[in-house]
Amino acid sequence: MDNDIFISSQNSISKRWAVLEDDGLSAWLYLTEPNTEKPIADCWIYNRIFVSPMEDMGKFEIPPPAISSVTDNYAVYQDIDIEKLSFLWSNNGESVCLFYGNAALGFVHENSSRGYSYHLVKDCTWGNTFDQKLFKEAFLD
Repeated sequence: MDNDIFISSQNSISKRWAVLEDDGLSAWLYLTEPNTEKPIADCWIYNRIFVSPMEDMGKFEIPPPAISSVTDNYAVYQDIDIEKLSFLWSNNGESVCLFYGNAALGFVHENSSRGYSYHLVKDCTWGNTFDQKLFKEAFLD
């Protein structure tokens, strides 16, 4: 099976696209401008490989996988069932969340260009830690 995954969804209200791109090293969620493929925000979702904090990040293409010092112990997904991946849009179509089964892995909020990832343990260059209150306000209220 090919390691690369690319899935997308366009919101009928905002006309924005949500894109999950997994290049076999890491997976990122992107949110685009309306009716374009131009990303305006991103969210690191998971790694497919372990990356130590001491590794030379220059050896990876952009966007690079997250280093282990900013992720939890469950940030590496070696096998992905693409059928379990889904998007949840906010009511206005300006924010989007990626789910794996029933688990929210990360989301892009309309007021931030940097996403909120479940597997980040601290805010860093890869994004923000998962904000449960913001998630609830955007997707559940």
